[in-house]
Parts: sequence; structure tokens; C-alpha cells
Amino acid sequence: MLRLVLVSVSCVLVCGGCSPLSLARRGLTEFRGASGEVVPIRECSRGFCQSVGTIEPGGLTNSIAPVCPATMVSKLHASMVEEARQVSDRLSGSDRALVDVDVTYYHAPGGVMSVVGKAGLLIGRARVTDGDGTPQGDLLVTVSSEAVRTGQTEMADVLARTLCQYIADRAAGP
Repeated sequence: MLRLVLVSVSCVLVCGGCSPLSLARRGLTEFRGASGEVVPIRECSRGFCQSVGTIEPGGLTNSIAPVCPATMVSKLHASMVEEARQVSDRLSGSDRALVDVDVTYYHAPGGVMSVVGKAGLLIGRARVTDGDGTPQGDLLVTVSSEAVRTGQTEMADVLARTLCQYIADRAAGP
């Protein structure tokens, strides 16, 4: 009986265009979720990052309001606060890093389009200043996901995590 069920499921998947390999890839994509990357326009210096003791969200804006839901900014703010708290034990300085983020591009993740290879994408431009307001870095942060389950909250979480980890990693050294 079990053999009949396995053969039937395999036939449906193969005839439906799904090979075991593509199912495994899809499963891995869903497991991984969203990922982020920092692309420096002007990198934060290692010395500045080593002087940072706290990371604070500054102005969080949405330049593409008709395309990107207004709720993204509030989700991003909550994520920045949480992720800054998460990396605080890795920061040993006394200065603060104020991080302003402007959402510059957003393509909603998830849904049927993810299955056919259309990734969700969030791009934010982050400007990092020190406690005196002196510019210390200008960064593009990209978050992408082909996972169907990825939503706005995960995209915001990954952008915030990527930014905070960037500062903590720069402080730690090579």
C-alpha cells in the first residue's frame, strides 16, 4: 500500500513537471527565507564602528510610498530596535551610531510569482552618523527572497539585521 502511494505521488510530481531535485531546491529556498547584503557607497570606517556602543534607528522613510506599503516603515523601526539590541553585546564603544534608512525599492515577495522565480526585493539606502551628526557611512542594503512564505516583516527584519551586523562585524575586525 505504501509503495502504491509513493509511486502515485512520484508520478504526479514527475508528470506535473516537478522533479525531486526541483522539490528539494524549493524546500531549501523556503527554509532559507530572505537574505541581505550591504553594498557600501561610502564604507563606515573600522575606527568608527569600534567606537560604537549603541545603534539607534534615526529617520526611517519610504520614498516609494505608492509601491511600498506604509506599514514597512513601522516594521522596519521595530526591527531596527530589536536587531540593535541583539548586537549590543558585540559593541564595546561609547559612541552611538544613528542609522537613517530610506526605502528606495520594494517588490513584494511571496505568492505564485516566487514559485516561478520572481524574487521579492527590498532596497534601502542607509546613512550612518555618529552622536554629533557627522556622516560616517552611506550604504545600500539589499534584501531578497524567493520563498513563498516571506512577508514584509521578514524583509524588514533581514534589512535591520544586515545593517546592525555590518556595524558589529566592522567593529570586530577582519
